[in-house]
Amino acid sequence: MRAAFYISDGTAITSEVFGHALLSLFPMEFEHDTISFVETKEKAIEACKRINKAAKRTGMPPLVFHTFVNPDIREIIDGCDGVIYNFLEHFIAPVSYTHLTLPTTPYV
Repeated sequence: MRAAFYISDGTAITSEVFGHALLSLFPMEFEHDTISFVETKEKAIEACKRINKAAKRTGMPPLVFHTFVNPDIREIIDGCDGVIYNFLEHFIAPVSYTHLTLPTTPYV
């Protein structure tokens, strides 16, 4: 069974809701794992290890849904052995365009 991870530097509720909504459209089962409050590089490295372990165990790269703003943590998670879905990255440009302004928190 393929693993799906929902990860964030907060509660991970946003990652879970978006991820579950997307996965509910597909007729397959997933092994769900939520990792919340990944606020440091050390926690990001531990999360990455969990993702990589799941990839080895299942033989398939896990789906990883995340909402990190911190570029250092995002880089660590993006480097794991999963298929990465970064929800914030997808929406930053269109929202900025619509509001004709950049976000207050730099998203690089």
